[in-house]
Amino acid sequence: MVVTWSSTSDILVRKTRYPCDGATIRSLVLAEVPPHSLIRHLEKSDERVALAALSLMKALHDKSDAFSREQIVKHLDSVPFRTAISGTLGKPVLESEVNTLLSGDVVRAAATEEGQLDEWAERLLATPLGKLAISTFSNYADQHAEDLRILVSENSMRVSGAAWQLIPVWLHCSSIVATVLGVIPDGEDCVEKLIELLFRCDNAFDALFATTVQLFHRTWREMHASRDEHEKVANVVQEQIRRAATHRPANLDKLEELLLALPYWKIKELWKRELIEKENNQMNSEIVSELRTLLKPSIEQLIRINRKNILKQGFTFRRQVKGKTPHKDQYCFWKLDASEVLCLTDTDADPYVEGVSHVGNVRKVSIKDISLVDRGEDMTGRKSGGQSMRCIRIVLHNGDSICGATFSDRMLSAWLDGLSDLVGGGPLSHDAQTTADRLLNIELRLRLLDVPNPKIML
Repeated sequence: MVVTWSSTSDILVRKTRYPCDGATIRSLVLAEVPPHSLIRHLEKSDERVALAALSLMKALHDKSDAFSREQIVKHLDSVPFRTAISGTLGKPVLESEVNTLLSGDVVRAAATEEGQLDEWAERLLATPLGKLAISTFSNYADQHAEDLRILVSENSMRVSGAAWQLIPVWLHCSSIVATVLGVIPDGEDCVEKLIELLFRCDNAFDALFATTVQLFHRTWREMHASRDEHEKVANVVQEQIRRAATHRPANLDKLEELLLALPYWKIKELWKRELIEKENNQMNSEIVSELRTLLKPSIEQLIRINRKNILKQGFTFRRQVKGKTPHKDQYCFWKLDASEVLCLTDTDADPYVEGVSHVGNVRKVSIKDISLVDRGEDMTGRKSGGQSMRCIRIVLHNGDSICGATFSDRMLSAWLDGLSDLVGGGPLSHDAQTTADRLLNIELRLRLLDVPNPKIML
């Protein structure tokens, strides 16, 4: 008598099914099939065997407890596993596979110049990712046909020279994904941060590639890139993915959400902030602080020489005589001559031009006759609209004083510093000290450029 499944009772079916998918059989498989034992099957010439081994490893990870999953992940980072995977993925591309890919309608439509398909074919045949690249591109063209059509259509509407090229974009995107996932070892992989996402995706590489293509298109638009800037955009895209991966997204939707929060302008802000922080760390390090102390006297001396040169060029001050109203010669041209004698020429011109402007009384003051140089009280001129004039005062040993006024803070500081240094030194003014610090920082940054990876001792 023949009994069919349709005629058996539900109780019999459940009892028969239990040993096949219950907790008992799962524990048995996990115990008898250690994941690391499957790695050797990845080197089989038959790709079906390798695919079956990978699928079983993924299933074992999904059904394992937290500790066992951690052990499986460690095996994925082992040299045998990486060697087996890279050996399989790096197989050379067949010309027939390239021709099949380039024969697609959308791909052909994306080639806007004569001979571009031939150029793309050469690049595809030379790609170091081999079959992985061709397989990824073909899967994307088949599974995301509508997205691809929209991207190519939008790209075709760009002005001449501002459109990206399809195959170079695909090659850059596949290289980015391969780098992030550690297929191309360069120390920048994010496998450990994306491990949960990878195991949640049926085709992780293809899924990340599709996301990267969309991101490349968006970033290209945000950067206003031109046709020769594929690599520049690719570097930004890789940085966006790397930063998003630091948040350990659990699935593809979360990754895309993080990428939307990292547009190009945001990346530039982050780069600028990090550069400032890096420079500040360097400038505040113990070694650089010692160098700053050594360089500071020479920089300050440079400022003093600069101030003295300003004195030798001369400047027209407004004459200020206490208790008297301004008269015809209401300006005075101050200049330090070659013998470092201060010459004061009364004039009615501002600015004073030697040999042209009216010349009144000329007075010469030797530096040795000067007792003190300081800043006088600010005053407001009748025609200045309420703006205060800055005053400088020279006190002589005989008790006389000479005053000049100007609206220029910069010139006032220069003359105060220059005359004070000639009279007997003294601290630099706030303006001069600010200039010295700025020059010192520039000098330190230039010197740090010549130091590869300077060691910072915080």
